[in-house]
Amino acid sequence: MNENGSEAMLARTLWIGLALTLVLVGCGGDDDGTDPGVDASTPLVDAGPLECADGTTRCGTECVSTSESRRNCGACGNACAAGEACVDGECGVLCPSSQTECGGTCADLATDRSNCGECGNACGAGQVCADGECAVSCPEGQVVCGGVCADLQSSHANCGECGNACAPGAVCNAGHCEITCGGSLAACDGACVSLATSPDHCGACGNACPAVAGGTPFCSNGSCRFECSALQGDCNGIATDGCETPLATDVENCGGCGIGCELADAVAGCSAGECVLASCDAGFDDCDGAPENGCEAELATDALNCGACGTVCGVDQACVRSTCIAAGGGGAGAGDRCESAIPLTVGTNTITWEAATNDYLRERASCSTSAGLNGPDIVLSYTAPANQALTFTFHKANSASSATSYAPLLVSLVTTCGDPDSEIACLYASTLSAAMQPTDQVVVPAGTTVYVHVIDSGTASDLPPLPNPLTVDVTATQVACAPGIGGVVGNTQTDVITNIGTVTADYLAVDDEYFYVGDSSAFFRAPRAGGSHQDIEAAAGLTSSHLGAAMAIHGDDIYMVEATTSSTVGSRGRLFRISRDGGVTWRIEDYADFFPIPADDFRSAYVYGDKLYLLTEEDSTGVSTEIWSVDLGVTLDDTTRFVAAVQERVLSPSSTPGMGDCNGLTRDATYFYLACVDTTSTDTLFRVPVAGGAPEVMFASPAFDINSSVSSTLRGGDTDADGTFDVLYLVGAASSGDFTDTVQFVCEPAGPSPTLSTLANVTGMTGGLAIDPATGALVTFDDSADEFVVIQ
Repeated sequence: MNENGSEAMLARTLWIGLALTLVLVGCGGDDDGTDPGVDASTPLVDAGPLECADGTTRCGTECVSTSESRRNCGACGNACAAGEACVDGECGVLCPSSQTECGGTCADLATDRSNCGECGNACGAGQVCADGECAVSCPEGQVVCGGVCADLQSSHANCGECGNACAPGAVCNAGHCEITCGGSLAACDGACVSLATSPDHCGACGNACPAVAGGTPFCSNGSCRFECSALQGDCNGIATDGCETPLATDVENCGGCGIGCELADAVAGCSAGECVLASCDAGFDDCDGAPENGCEAELATDALNCGACGTVCGVDQACVRSTCIAAGGGGAGAGDRCESAIPLTVGTNTITWEAATNDYLRERASCSTSAGLNGPDIVLSYTAPANQALTFTFHKANSASSATSYAPLLVSLVTTCGDPDSEIACLYASTLSAAMQPTDQVVVPAGTTVYVHVIDSGTASDLPPLPNPLTVDVTATQVACAPGIGGVVGNTQTDVITNIGTVTADYLAVDDEYFYVGDSSAFFRAPRAGGSHQDIEAAAGLTSSHLGAAMAIHGDDIYMVEATTSSTVGSRGRLFRISRDGGVTWRIEDYADFFPIPADDFRSAYVYGDKLYLLTEEDSTGVSTEIWSVDLGVTLDDTTRFVAAVQERVLSPSSTPGMGDCNGLTRDATYFYLACVDTTSTDTLFRVPVAGGAPEVMFASPAFDINSSVSSTLRGGDTDADGTFDVLYLVGAASSGDFTDTVQFVCEPAGPSPTLSTLANVTGMTGGLAIDPATGALVTFDDSADEFVVIQ
């Protein structure tokens, strides 16, 4: 052996000794899918098999304390549920300091109806818990008289004031004892009441609306309904048990049904309807004092909080197992972390990386449902010099044992390095895939940097591992618009929380005061600033013969499109105007006469000028798709009782492959735009010349993937007011594939070379889209959290 070889062997031996010494110090941290003993700044050497100190157990590639690890509680892989901590190897409820554990749940004894004042003390139906005592809760307009609720306007025993009883034979009419009832009121048990609104005589004398747990009953149009009290929710949708969920403390329904509290590396709690941090997982701490990002500091590896909050390692030190030690290599290796991201350029990039662990891809990205996370993640970056449409293509290593087996791969493109919530594209390439795998095209504004996180997506037994060096091709095409540029909205998301509850969100609309959302069985609106909703179905007296899959707003007029086919209704009963004054009052008018009878139900509606355009859904073999228009400027009177609808276009699937099952419609001065999924499951975006001519295919599967379960999937924006759309927005597929929970956009849709890209991911989105006429922002609905999402 030569002299240089001897020196190298000596250095290797010294590093092995240092590594073993650090192992014997003990394994810190919780099981988060990383090896806290490997730091990016530590030279990559073979330190031998992992040995765990006393009191810790090897789980995968990490030493953990199974007596306190929430992910490995009592045994490897035994994860505690949300709201639970691991104490002495057993999962148990851990409540915030303001709450008490009652039978396995956290309760605020001051307000919890099921545990009022003490555990197990449940308030009766019609009562609320206030300051730890059960009290009568009266509907609006009633007061407590002698321990019961009374309407002083109609109560025979409390007419005008508590205790003022009317004489036998008299009735209480508007707070006065009189001989008969006036107007449309009916005499029931000595009270003058409206059978349409009285909760004690709803629809008929003596038909009292039953008391509701956690809510208040009321009468609407002669039918009993109920409204939940503040911070109580009907989260199971079962009317018989009322508002059963305490939204003030329920960690899975915190402040609203379906709003779960999940904080990174922490036990989350719910207090007063807001998610709070109950405790940090072992090895983590809330060093920045911001509970919304959980316990962000991993004390075993964080050089700014090494072993404890505020313990900062020196310039030439790294934090290894909660101890500051000499870095040994001057910092993180190439591609190991955001600070050492490897820059990419247009063309072919050959990358030699030195990553040590998976710092950022600790959970599977959105496009992968079965991939493992094996080995380190590599951080790449690309800064766009102009507005560009980008594609990243990865060359995978070929297995020596099979000509068709390649290295598994998982790629996540994000706008904020290390933040999975900023993901704009995702690629999952399994073991048996082609050698080269491209990401979806993304559009990036000039001067913006996108970060590319790459990891082996297989398991430890998969071969070969992620190649080193790694080859990545970058293609870039200059485009006219990008998120926040060229008329396209940005990708900042704002949640508007409501108490609407369960709704499928087939259609959406926006006016100056409200957001509207509904489906074929429910229709609601909520203030734009959030808060209590209005049940339009109940207020307007709508039934299943009025509700459908689309709606529209034109000025102060509100329209509902009924989802019916020609087999169930003729030329009318398809379009209803339900308000002429923006919903101040409601009135159902059958508005239009359709002849010839449409081939199928209408699934999309769009207002252009003074006309409403409607699109049939028809996807049966050989049946055409139709575009209809209805003039909204006609006054209905005794002479003109219905507006004659016009059949604008009949689009035959035989002459237009891909046409059928169309759920998206919009138009500008030049084109109708249609989003369709035909009988062969081919997703296609069409533009159809308004002046006549054959439909043109803009995009088709796999580049285009539409959510076919909602109607308002397609909306356009004319930002320069020249009559032609500058951008189209559309909703990606809701259940699987690369476009899950995404909003996509098409730049210059009327131009010769439109481009398609992803605008934003909206977690839980299953609704369509609306455009705010006041701000130009996009509005969609997350029905898992029952909240509107504004993208601007």
